[in-house]
Amino acid sequence: MGIKKMSVVSDTGPLLHLSEIGCAQLLLQFKKIYTPESVCDEYEKHKRTSDADVLNFKNVKHISVKESKLKDFIRQYNLGELHLGETECLYLCQNLSVDVILTDDLAVRDIASNMGITPVGSLGVIIKSYREKTISLPQAEKLIFDLYETSSLFVTRTIVELVIEELKKYEKSR
Repeated sequence: MGIKKMSVVSDTGPLLHLSEIGCAQLLLQFKKIYTPESVCDEYEKHKRTSDADVLNFKNVKHISVKESKLKDFIRQYNLGELHLGETECLYLCQNLSVDVILTDDLAVRDIASNMGITPVGSLGVIIKSYREKTISLPQAEKLIFDLYETSSLFVTRTIVELVIEELKKYEKSR
């Protein structure tokens, strides 16, 4: 499925990290981005830039999650260790039948995969944008290095180099 036809649920990480490097506009490629209120609150609390007001993008839809339903969901999937925003995102994925979650959190990525939900992180958004030809290879490389050097995302230099190497292989195979 192309990124332009994809609806996703997002936790705070990708919204924040892509904003920090000035490429939040890549999020406009998604058809719809559902965010629970707790993610909006967390984003506002941690944002370091006023460059883009991601929460007001035309494709972002804020959704409230009823506490009683969330408690049952947490109990059902044994999600007591996750933060509120992360559990609300997983809940929304399941209840809105959205099969992609934007998250940079490793624990959420593992749980989402086990639930049949595809996790996509900030790096993944950049990679998808490159593959959809929204950005060029040099732009993708720069953004990936910016994630490593500038954003608050924890990613190792080794991962950055591996991702760029894969992008270059992909470029040659086209």
